[in-house]
Amino acid sequence: MSQNILLYTAYSILSATAIILLRTTSSKLGWPINLSVVEPRLALIFMSAAAMYIASFGAWVFILSRTDVTIAYPICIGLTMLASTVLAITFLDESLTAHKLIGMLLLFFGVFFLSR
Repeated sequence: MSQNILLYTAYSILSATAIILLRTTSSKLGWPINLSVVEPRLALIFMSAAAMYIASFGAWVFILSRTDVTIAYPICIGLTMLASTVLAITFLDESLTAHKLIGMLLLFFGVFFLSR
């Protein structure tokens, strides 16, 4: 069970970090992205985010090979929502409202019960 928790955590942290990195660069890069004319630092951040998504996909496939989808999906999505919310509040100065806090607590308890 502890190995599954590590896998869920790795997936969620990789995915949530990629989301935050993409959020910080997407407004500056525009769409479609032409990395050859972008500031090298932004291109590196964007490519790092893409690499994290690829790594999180690998973790997801590994999780699915070992766990029922009805357990794995809600746990991974819930943990990713929690992680991305915490990271957005910490690094993007997004606000933490009472509704967000209640939602995060409900997600936490849902993940806790599903993992039992």
